Amino acid sequence: MEDCAPVKTPMEPSHWKGLIQSTKQEQTEVPRPDVPYQSLLGLLMYLVQGTRPDIAFATNFPSQFNTSFTTAHWKMAKRVLRYLKGTRDVALSFTSLGKNVFGFSDASWNELSRGRSRSGHVFILSG
Repeated sequence: MEDCAPVKTPMEPSHWKGLIQSTKQEQTEVPRPDVPYQSLLGLLMYLVQGTRPDIAFATNFPSQFNTSFTTAHWKMAKRVLRYLKGTRDVALSFTSLGKNVFGFSDASWNELSRGRSRSGHVFILSG
């Protein structure tokens, strides 16, 4: 992955698009047993907790397939690494400006394909 091409987003604009555009073989093909899928996701989760909250969703989504991942899921996880390579020098900085902070949340309690719940939130500073 050292020579990989960086990307501007940690996931395809629509995470379903990434799975849909993958070939049928990728959707059913199981990678070799030595593919470090769980290890990679564990490393990404560590980064999410400490320094990279921007990859939280892109890491959480493929981690739902830890025991039944396919080549398409492996490619999704590797895309996060490509994003990290391209944003290595990007940083968030917060200063005390006395501005207003607004928070919003949303939830979907029934995902169409598997019937699972998903939720999210966003905070806006001076927006």
